[in-house]
Amino acid sequence: MKRIVLLLLIVATRANFGYGQQLPYFSQYMFNQYAINPAVAGSEKSTILSLSIRNQWLGFKDAPSTQVLCIHGSVNEKTGLGALVFNDNTGLLSKTGIQLTYAYHFDLNKAGKISVGLSGMFYQHSVDKSSIKLADPNDSAVQGEKEKTMVPDASFGLYYYSDKLYIGFSMPQLIQSRLGFNELADSSKLNQLVRHYFLSGGGYKFKINDNFTIEPSILLRAIAQAPVQVDINAKLTYKKLLWLGLSYRNEESLVVMLGVAKKNLVFGYSYDLTLSQIRKYSSGSHEIYIGLKISRPKRKSNK
Repeated sequence: MKRIVLLLLIVATRANFGYGQQLPYFSQYMFNQYAINPAVAGSEKSTILSLSIRNQWLGFKDAPSTQVLCIHGSVNEKTGLGALVFNDNTGLLSKTGIQLTYAYHFDLNKAGKISVGLSGMFYQHSVDKSSIKLADPNDSAVQGEKEKTMVPDASFGLYYYSDKLYIGFSMPQLIQSRLGFNELADSSKLNQLVRHYFLSGGGYKFKINDNFTIEPSILLRAIAQAPVQVDINAKLTYKKLLWLGLSYRNEESLVVMLGVAKKNLVFGYSYDLTLSQIRKYSSGSHEIYIGLKISRPKRKSNK
């Protein structure tokens, strides 16, 4: 039994340490909500191509690093499609994956629209056992090179949106697939993808004067048997060109964001100042967001 304790702890920690460490998550989620909600696919007037890069808890050896590349847009007024690929690494644990999305949009006339989205997801989880240093070098349970497992799953989302408001709800890792790492496969529920719940809202811009607007937003993340995590955000924008944002993540971090939008290109940077005990060992987290709005060609009239 002791032979598998180390791997159990590794998988359990990667799955449940802090919130959301099973899934890539970002402080600048409000710029790319498709990454957390498949129903967002096709809700923009343009096709959106984006890249998010996050380096978390700088100062820790082998701290989490995540890269996510997304594209989503509409086929017509009722159909949205999207795709997402990501790479997530924490020391000897790594995860890569792909997500393909279909979303259907219902027109509520002047009240806005509501979308229902479903994504099929496919993950590859890896454990690099060759990098583990053991007191007993003859422990055969953790000897060897990389061990990999392929896991399918799904994500469901609802999204209401209008010119002034959005409200989204999503459930990633809907199926809660098991990872299946040999001895760990049936030994514990810790060796399993866990269903997450996201609730987001925002979009309303309060006009301060002709140059400045302020836009509040909120994101709630929930997982079974863990406290709800809340992100409360406010973004101050100057002439739709420059913005400065501030976000508070309860009992975890204070986030400062800044960015610029030039024509169809958007660039954002955020710095997470850690408020938990981890701050004694980490200088914080850095994140970059790059987005490109690709205008769709106008449909030719049959008249």
